Amino acid sequence: MNSYIVNRKIIASVIVLILSFVSFKQSYAQCTSAFTTNSSIIGCEDLGTQFIDKSIGFVSNRIWNFGVGLPTSAQSPYKVFKSNGGITLYDVSLTITCLGGLISTATKTVTVLPKPKAEFRFDKIPVCAIVEQMKIINTSPTSPGITFTWDLGDNTTTTSFNPIHTFNASGSYNVILNVNNGICINTVFDRFDVYPTPNPEFVVDQSLGCLPAKAPLLDRTVQNEIFRLYEWDMGDGSPLRIISPVDPTFSLNRVPTYTYSSPGTFPIRLSITNRSGCRNTTLNYFSVANRPTVTGSTTFSSQNVCEDQDFNISFTPPPLPNDQNVKFDFGLATIISSTTTPGGVINIVLRYNSPFMATVNTVTGFSENDITIISGNLAC
Repeated sequence: MNSYIVNRKIIASVIVLILSFVSFKQSYAQCTSAFTTNSSIIGCEDLGTQFIDKSIGFVSNRIWNFGVGLPTSAQSPYKVFKSNGGITLYDVSLTITCLGGLISTATKTVTVLPKPKAEFRFDKIPVCAIVEQMKIINTSPTSPGITFTWDLGDNTTTTSFNPIHTFNASGSYNVILNVNNGICINTVFDRFDVYPTPNPEFVVDQSLGCLPAKAPLLDRTVQNEIFRLYEWDMGDGSPLRIISPVDPTFSLNRVPTYTYSSPGTFPIRLSITNRSGCRNTTLNYFSVANRPTVTGSTTFSSQNVCEDQDFNISFTPPPLPNDQNVKFDFGLATIISSTTTPGGVINIVLRYNSPFMATVNTVTGFSENDITIISGNLAC
């Protein structure tokens, strides 16, 4: 009886082992293909997607097919999808082989939307800073709903179709175009070079002069680069005064010597060209007036003036325009008094403290007439 019970227990254990072995083989023989992605599988071209194998069961082999390009056996491959010009569909599949030889396949569809086309070119490369404009020719196709945004590389942005821009400094700039069709954005860029431009600067030491008038020019240009050409236009139709920076005396003689022979207001221009071929010009004005003639009568108390004695001058001026007046230059004389009669006669009392040849100048406007007074011990 006991032997019978023991045999039954042994038989039961064997049956359990057999069933477990069969179940184990079946679990190894079966598996299910599955995968996910780390981002949306619908997007604009150049859509990059990471595929992650989530298959269930014991896998002996896996093959990914992306609908384009070569397959791969990587567990979690990364793939970039492009558009064929329109909405493009890619069937991505993961096929696995179980340890028992069974095959399972999972499939997802990737949808790629086309980006708008973006392209442009420059009208001229390079340009000179300040004095020249960068002109962009946008060759991108356009249609309703498409917008264009530019970054010109110097903190300037614009939505113009064909931008025109002036750079204030030299350098290399990345010009970026973003084209947006409302769903996808396409970005392209190109480098644009800008050459330095000289900064000419000069002043007219006095704005008015009398014939014959020498141009009172002072050059204030800072030479922080190599200049190729220095040009002065005196504004009266005369030939340009060209000063070559190659001349050894250039640093000392950058201003021409020029005398005006006719009255007028003259626009004087200084143009400088550097070794890059960039040219810049600055402008100032110089006015030249005719020298007026003094026709008034002057009466002296004596032509022989003794030092330390009073000397009288009476001057009757002619009628003068409103923009002219009369003044005197008495040299080293001391003015004792100055009065004007109701009739306009000017009476001046002077005193000279030492003997010399004095020149009394009667000045109207910008010119002068000289009247010589002899001073000394004669009859003193």
